[in-house]
This record gives sequence, structure tokens and C-alpha cells, in this order.
Amino acid sequence: MFVSNSIISLSSWRLNSQRVIMSPSTLQPVHDDGMQSHFMDERIPTEARDSNGIEPFETTVDGPGPVDVGGDTSSARHNRCGWFSFQGHRESRGINIAGIARGAISMSNVYFANVLIHFACKQGGGFEIEGEEYCTNYGVTVYGMKPAALVSNIAIIASVLAALLMPIFGAIIDYTPHRRMVGVWTAVCLAVISAIQIGTVEETWFFMAILQAVIFMIFQVQVMTLYAYFPEVNSDVGPKKMNEFTSTWSMLQFFSQAIFNICIIAVSFTLKFTVVHTSMLSQAGTAVFCGVFLFWAWRLIPNRPRRHKLPKGQSLMSAGFSQNLKTYKTIWKNYKKGLRWFLIATVFGEAAASAVSSTAVIFLNGNLGLKPIQIGLFFEVSLVTVIIGTKIGALVTKYTNPNTSLKLSELGLCLSIVIGVHLVQDAKVQSRVYIWGAVIGIFLGWFYPAGNLMFSQCIPRGQEAELAGFFVYCSQILGWFPPLIFTIMVQNSVNMKWALTCVASVLLVSIFFLCLCGSWPEILEEAKTTNVQIIPDDDSGDINCDDGDTNSVVNIASGDKKNDAGDKSDNGI
Repeated sequence: MFVSNSIISLSSWRLNSQRVIMSPSTLQPVHDDGMQSHFMDERIPTEARDSNGIEPFETTVDGPGPVDVGGDTSSARHNRCGWFSFQGHRESRGINIAGIARGAISMSNVYFANVLIHFACKQGGGFEIEGEEYCTNYGVTVYGMKPAALVSNIAIIASVLAALLMPIFGAIIDYTPHRRMVGVWTAVCLAVISAIQIGTVEETWFFMAILQAVIFMIFQVQVMTLYAYFPEVNSDVGPKKMNEFTSTWSMLQFFSQAIFNICIIAVSFTLKFTVVHTSMLSQAGTAVFCGVFLFWAWRLIPNRPRRHKLPKGQSLMSAGFSQNLKTYKTIWKNYKKGLRWFLIATVFGEAAASAVSSTAVIFLNGNLGLKPIQIGLFFEVSLVTVIIGTKIGALVTKYTNPNTSLKLSELGLCLSIVIGVHLVQDAKVQSRVYIWGAVIGIFLGWFYPAGNLMFSQCIPRGQEAELAGFFVYCSQILGWFPPLIFTIMVQNSVNMKWALTCVASVLLVSIFFLCLCGSWPEILEEAKTTNVQIIPDDDSGDINCDDGDTNSVVNIASGDKKNDAGDKSDNGI
């Protein structure tokens, strides 16, 4: 859900590549060479890991061209391609800059959730102390629901919209040459809606709550569109550079989110802002970030030709759902040791992890009565400890295997919620809440890279791009289920600590399916020896058949590209 991104999208240095892997080495935890070599040697020959045969490119005085990245200059070149240059590769620079805006969007949702609960409680008559602008009775109802259930209901609606519409937008991205146009218009919508939500006041809050469900779906489509460029970037620069690039993308998004949050906290504390003013500030900042950085990003990212031809007899409305069904049947029949059970576990694990962070905001506000600045500090602590969790996860994975590491991370996250929620409920010392946030951050920082690594090892070679989209869908399709549990319990006056406990318990279902996987050697062997074509060759388009050399790395790096024939005007901004 929208609030979940405030932890999920920051939940490792690798989060920008959190759900889409276009080559196995893309998702390796690049901060621990030991773990990478320990597992990747079992899947990929050394020469395949180091390069895919395409030289990195850098913009020079004479334009983009091949450069020698070896020798004594490799360190200097790495520094130059780090934050913004990316050796002149425009798509990589654009993806990196888009992460700045996404970090702001994720963090602002925390403050926006607070103001929605605030106005819902006020309209329901929960402000029982005259002259005090805070809720004292969360048992009131407004529009037939309690204020605490409002945010989780938005999460339910948003997740259902995402599950229904993502296959349609995925088909547009995959089967038409309008990929960039989708990215441009979703960016415009994010900026405009964020600007509109600055006007969230007592008279408009319910309409803004509806917009929040819509903006979450748009946000997911924006992310999916950016991820659609990952296969081409990986093909252009090679897996080794792709590792460096994805790490940099993740770090910049992490820092953007952390710095954005610190600025909101500092300004709100200094000027003594109320809940409403703090929300207005965060939405104004988000609108500026989207208007500047998403605009900049899509100016850099060129259009790309369609990946596949639309199957005969199908429309864009049905093609995505049809392909997902075919993929499910193929995986269920052929990948019985690893991929089948991992993806089912992902359906429950991702849904639970997303719901934990969104419902945690409700718990912190409703049960503990924390103010927006205090909740912001809670998430800031979680942001910092995510880095520690990433390193711990890398160490555990190195000495066990990705499946074991993933199960331990889910068990740890579940226990930290179940035990912590009861400890902080009765805490007399407020610092205990921040310790709880730190522990949650550690396990989230462990959870996502471990899942990414296991996925990269389960998939058959050569079909990473096809399966990556299905992986995205699996992570979203059941996102409504844990918030629904939370809503039902809260609506029936069950204490929120028990509702949050039940939400976290969904992680146990994920662990159960991971336990059905075969041994790690069996999983690796299945991925190496079982290679069933996910998308039949007769359904695949040949991107080289379009006018112009659309795959030229020189064109890609410089942005001087032609679109598909007959669609040369689809350049967006």
C-alpha cells in the first residue's frame, strides 16, 4: 500500500531493483562480494558474470562511444559513473533521477495518512477535549468506518486497483511502442495529484483519501514502467555494470527519502506545525520533487520499441491477464522444486510486509498517540537500520543459502512485530518505540535482498525479463488481504495490537510455502536444466524489424532514437 513504500522502497541499498531482475547478477547484494561469488558460481560462468560482450559507453567530446574501463583508470571511471554520469547512458541517468522523486512520494505518504486519520476522527466527533486538536476517541465512526480503518481501507482499494490494472498497463508497455508515454503521463499525474493534495482540509479530506488510492495505483505503474527499461540497460552495459548502477539507484532513493523526511521533521519542529500543516508541507515538497525530478528523468529516458507482438485474437485489455495465466501454468507444471513455491510464498510475504508498515502508522497514531514528528522519527530510525539489516542478511545468506535466509528474515520480522507491538503498547518510556522501529528496519533490510537473490537463482537462464513482470504481479496481487484482516478486526473493536499481530502472522504462510521447496542444490539444478519458453517464439516481436537501428548503444546513450514506425511522435515531454 502507499504507506508501505515508506519502508519498503527504502528497505535496502538495493531496493530500486527490489521487484524486477533482468539478469541474475542484477540482484546480487553488491556490498558483499563473498556472498555473490559463493552463489553465482553455481549458476553462471565467470565470463558471463563479468560481461555480456557489450562494451560500456561514455559520453565524450565527440559523442558517445566505447571506452576502455579497465586498467588503472577503473576506479576513476567508477566514480564518474556513480551518481549521475553512468558513462553517458541516458536511461540509467533517468532511472537514477526518478528515484529522488519516488523517495519523496514514499515518505510523504506517512504524513498524509496521519492527516486523514486526524480529519476522520474530528468529523466523527472524536475530539472530545475542547480546544485540543487531537483525537481522544478512535471508536467513533465516519462514513460507516472507524478512523483507524480508513487508511487500511484505502490500502485495500489501492491494492485491488493495482491487481486489476497492472496487467493492462503491462500489456501496453510490452506490446506497444508507447512505453515512454505511459511513464511521462503517470509522472504528470503524480505531480498534479500531489499538488492537489496540498489542499487537504476539513472540507476536502474524504475526496483526497479517494485520490490517495488512485495515486498509489499510478505510482505502481510508474515504477513498473521504469523497471521495463531494466532488460535493455542490462543488455547495453553488461551485468557487471548493471550491479553498480542498481546499487547507485537504490542509494540515491534511500538518501532522498531520508533527507526529505529530515527536512519535514526539522521544519515542522522549528515552526511548530500542526498535523495539517505538516501534511501540507510534505505534499508540497512531493509535488516539487515530482515536477522537477520526474520531468528531468523522462527527458533523459528515450522511447523504446515494443518487446513483443500482440498475440492474434487478443486485445490489450486481455493480453496481460492471459499471459499471466499461461506463465502460472507453465511454472506450476515445470518448476516444482523452487520457483513454483517461491512465487506463492512471495504472494503472501510481500503482502504482509507491505501491510505491516502501512498498518504500523495507524497503530502509532491511534494506539500510542504519537504526533507526526514522532512517527517521522520512527521511520527515520527504520531507514537507518535497514542498512544494518542488509549487511546481516548478506552474512547469513553467505553461510546458509537464500531460501534459509529468506525464511529467517520473515520469521524475524513476524516475531519483531508480534512481540514488539505488545511491548510498546505498555511502554512507559517512549524510546522503546524507536527501538522497535530499529528492529523492524533491520528485518526489512534483510527480507527484500534475500527474496531478490532467491528469485534470481530460481529463474531459468534467458527468461529473466519475462518472469520479472510476473514477479511484480505476484508481489501485488494479494496486497489487499492483510489490510482487510486489519480493517475487520478494528471495525469489530479489537485492539489494534492484536490486529497488527494477525497481519504479521501472514508471514508464517509465506514461510510454510518456502519450506515446501526442495533442497538448495535441487533448486539450482532445476533452474539450470529445466528451460521452458515462457513466451512462445511466434508471439515474440523482433525489435530489430522497426525502422532505424533502435538497439544501437550509441543511439541509446545519446537519446537520438527513432520510435517504432508510425509512432515517431510518441515522445511525451
